[in-house]
Amino acid sequence: MVIHSKTKAVIIGTYGPIGTGTRAEKGNKTIWHTQLASMGEIKAEERETTPKQQYMRDIGECIGKAREDGYETILIGDINIPLNRDKEETDQWREMMRTHDMHNPMEKQWPRENIITFPTQKTCIDHMWVTRKTIDRGAIVKTGVERSRKDYTSDHYMIGARINFTRLMGKIQIQEDKYIQRKRIVKCAVKASKETYKEIAQERWNTTGMRKLRNQATQLDNRARTLGRGGNAKQRKKLQKSMNKCMKAITKQMLTIESLMQGGTKQTKWKNGENAKGCWSDRMVKRMEMYRITLTIARQCSMPSRRKQAKKNMSRILATCRTEYHDLHNEVGMSPPIQATHQQWKKYENRIRGIVRKLMRGMYARRRRKWKTEMKKYKQRREQQRKSPQGLKPYIKTMCYSNQHRKKNRGY
Repeated sequence: MVIHSKTKAVIIGTYGPIGTGTRAEKGNKTIWHTQLASMGEIKAEERETTPKQQYMRDIGECIGKAREDGYETILIGDINIPLNRDKEETDQWREMMRTHDMHNPMEKQWPRENIITFPTQKTCIDHMWVTRKTIDRGAIVKTGVERSRKDYTSDHYMIGARINFTRLMGKIQIQEDKYIQRKRIVKCAVKASKETYKEIAQERWNTTGMRKLRNQATQLDNRARTLGRGGNAKQRKKLQKSMNKCMKAITKQMLTIESLMQGGTKQTKWKNGENAKGCWSDRMVKRMEMYRITLTIARQCSMPSRRKQAKKNMSRILATCRTEYHDLHNEVGMSPPIQATHQQWKKYENRIRGIVRKLMRGMYARRRRKWKTEMKKYKQRREQQRKSPQGLKPYIKTMCYSNQHRKKNRGY
């Protein structure tokens, strides 16, 4: 039970009766008959015909009392009523939940998914129900079914949910997401690109270490099944670290295959490329790239063994600059002959360096890079302040005080 000055919440864990009384009896000692015998202690006016009917009546009264007292109710457990079956008890259960304004968050988040929690009969008999207000406040962050059964031994799948009790208690208002990340769908699961994905993966199987990753993932899976809940915290931490490292390598391989499917190759982003902080247009990217290439050629002028190649490269650069970058073409000029002295080549190198620095200074790349770095830090601080209500408190107080002081001076 969680109580706050504005909102109260209660979590009900439940286990519903199993069986229908039609299975083979063993001396009237089945669970169904045990529950049926216990019903004899209930008053006649409150007694139902079967344990399941009695359970639904009792749980309905429990939820109704909690709702009357103002509690936001969360019901979770092994209900043993199949939601994906057309049965009378299923209709009665849904009608009872609808009466108390209770909703299944798993069905809300996965409307098209056939949720199965009992794989033996392929039914959903483990439920979670919450009030409508809990969903509207955004308190249910995630829901899901854990199907691996690595950390527990049961014939059921484990259901779970992540609940933000701060939102549930109404301590802060719901804030709209400024950015919703695009859901990524792996192309190996898309039917149209499945064959192409498979062909590229087979080509890379022996050459890129994918076979080794497969064996490593299998070993980690077996170790996790063996460890289960029996290991200590240090062993689990070590296993988690190894699994994260393996998954990161597998994800990298999958993204590389997707890049090859699009007809390109995966390249590392160059710090001075089109994603550089100091560039704001394609034209600036090309111009800055041309300046840097010119500086690289200038460095070769002081090396006698590379002057021939430097002269050849400079001729190519000037031919390119003749049509697009007239300022660089007119300022630099032709390089001296290969037989020229070292002082002449050094003087030419220094002249190129001075010209390029002057032209780059006019692009304001350094100033813009510093401005964008500061802007990034400012955005991070503003986002942290938005998430923390306490950070806004001194500013709100100052604003209120300023308004009162201003009205006082104006005389109203």
